[in-house]
Amino acid sequence: MPLNIAFLFTGDVDSPTNEVLLQAVKHLNRTQYEPIVLVTNPNGVFSKKLIQNKIPFKGYTGKLIEPSTGRFRGAIQTFKESCNILGTIGTLKIDAILSCEMRFLIPWAPAAFLGKKPLFWLQESIWGNYPIAEMWSGYTNLFFPVSEQVMASLPSFMQNRARLKKVPSLEELSQNPESAKKYLESLFKDCI
Repeated sequence: MPLNIAFLFTGDVDSPTNEVLLQAVKHLNRTQYEPIVLVTNPNGVFSKKLIQNKIPFKGYTGKLIEPSTGRFRGAIQTFKESCNILGTIGTLKIDAILSCEMRFLIPWAPAAFLGKKPLFWLQESIWGNYPIAEMWSGYTNLFFPVSEQVMASLPSFMQNRARLKKVPSLEELSQNPESAKKYLESLFKDCI
């Protein structure tokens, strides 16, 4: 029976890492992994790419939390949202969660931890002043910065538990779309 992997997208962010995830969803070995794509904005620029690539997705209506939110306010927002997320994890029978969009990761990290589901965080941007994200980063199963610059920008306590995992470039993807699948499966290899 394939593992259900949730891919979380706002639908608005068309980044190189999201492009890798899109290609990975298209080329995953469906006997091993079944993608469950969740999108908050079905009319966003990235949602349109999902539609163009014939990748079905489900609407996600949960609240997202801005990474710049302070710890106290962010913790309250996260706890409120975690119950809904635990329900989503159970209803969709999610086995693992993957995203690179921080607004998702803040409320999903503690919920995944409580639900005993691995959450893979692909950090694609330089780390900024994100107190609430720092607070919940320890609840991710694995934290993957996608470049040396991103790794160097992480606070030292996060660098200690992060693994550098460069994403395939858009050029590599155009030459070999299977590279996204190999990249994604290498993340899961020893973890789920």
